[in-house]
Amino acid sequence: DRRITQFPFNVLLKGWATTTTNEDVEDSPERCLRLFGEMARLGQENNNLRPDEVTLSTVLQSFQRRGRIEEADDLLFEWVSRYEDDTEGSLPLMKNMFVFVMEGWAASDSSSVVDAPDRCLRLLTEMIRVATRNGELSPDPTSYTTVLATFRRHGRLEEADQLLFTWVREYEDSTDIPLD
Repeated sequence: DRRITQFPFNVLLKGWATTTTNEDVEDSPERCLRLFGEMARLGQENNNLRPDEVTLSTVLQSFQRRGRIEEADDLLFEWVSRYEDDTEGSLPLMKNMFVFVMEGWAASDSSSVVDAPDRCLRLLTEMIRVATRNGELSPDPTSYTTVLATFRRHGRLEEADQLLFTWVREYEDSTDIPLD
């Protein structure tokens, strides 16, 4: 059987996303985007070639690993928009995609990226909003912790403290289950 599926594309994507030895390492996000685009094109005719969750996560990872987090953030929001417009379900999202980008903001240099905590909070808010369509995208403890860690790392402890207790109150107001 000579059918091609997402698997070989995803293997190559993973290689480009994680390479550290190739001389073309700096353009690996562009190479990942090229493969993603080719999969999307081929996937219009063959569902076995449509980009899947692994594809999307790996493309984001390629940007994150190169410190190009703003581009990853923009790309994720573009995909969220396409996801919401997509009636065929051909562009899958997973919560780890949001967390990859949050972790990129969390690791960013606090002296040059002063709005990283706000970017993480924006991603968390977007997760909550998109989860109304797909509950599997609801933030988990890692999502909340990453946002708080970003505020902490950027010296914004008062805001982190306020956020935590806002989330606790929202949780208590939405359920009868105690936090213990």
